[in-house]
Amino acid sequence: MAAVGFTDLPSTVHFIFEYKNELDAASAKALGKALADTCEGDFSTITGWFSGAQPQSQIDTKINLALGGASNDNVNNINLRLGATSDFNFARQVMNAEVMEIFMALNQFGWNPGHSSGEGLSQLGSFTLYPDQRNTLNGPQVWLDTSVGATPAKPSRPDFVNKTEPVDFNFVSFGCALLFLYFLRSQLGFSMKAVVSAHASTLGGVYINLTKDQGGVQEFFNLLNARFPPGTPCDLSGSNDPFPLPSGARLSVKQFMANSEVSPRLIGQVVRANRDIGNLRGLLNSNRPVSLIR
Repeated sequence: MAAVGFTDLPSTVHFIFEYKNELDAASAKALGKALADTCEGDFSTITGWFSGAQPQSQIDTKINLALGGASNDNVNNINLRLGATSDFNFARQVMNAEVMEIFMALNQFGWNPGHSSGEGLSQLGSFTLYPDQRNTLNGPQVWLDTSVGATPAKPSRPDFVNKTEPVDFNFVSFGCALLFLYFLRSQLGFSMKAVVSAHASTLGGVYINLTKDQGGVQEFFNLLNARFPPGTPCDLSGSNDPFPLPSGARLSVKQFMANSEVSPRLIGQVVRANRDIGNLRGLLNSNRPVSLIR
């Protein structure tokens, strides 16, 4: 039953939809149908990323007035303040960022949706589902451009990899977080499921959990500084993924397989048996100290 001031829309297995009565009914119904058409497939994908854990009750999604943004209660309620927009993929991306946060709040792995790292992960998930929406937020661009006119009070490209800010609204901190998560996915080759499962109190700890490498985080900063020189406005648009970037680091299948005393000729079998980790690069990077050619 819809909340006071709202009208019910058709629901799905995991979602309830309703719209604010002041909205144009036809437009709100069209948006509700668009969300319902894709929400179950997206929910299934996110469930896989979180190793099968999922909310136990339907998520009540309210299509509200166009006040901007969205929010959730970390349990089973989402408030979409986008009006009856006809930009369906934008609404889907925003909704799924909130769904990601509800999954995080289950606390199976320890991600905090109210922290910079959790905000980065929610954006990573929603942009993975809807990559055409990466220009709707510009956290990575904001973080990179802190190098222009930096001051002691506003330092250049502050490190939110080795520290986590306990807020989710600072474009600088969640921009850094999202870029580092892109680095784990696109540069190192780890899967979404592997990244989600590797949570630590900092993203630097996530890197260590994934790679067994205690000192490799600096590569992230070095690669970005080479591609986007500090002191110059970056040419990165919105939240687009700049990785992979050229790197001098080389990985050896032979070294990786020798560490397990397995023939390198069987690497295909090993990759297939470890698909949850990621692609071949992800597999080799899962023991980076062994795989790196130094």
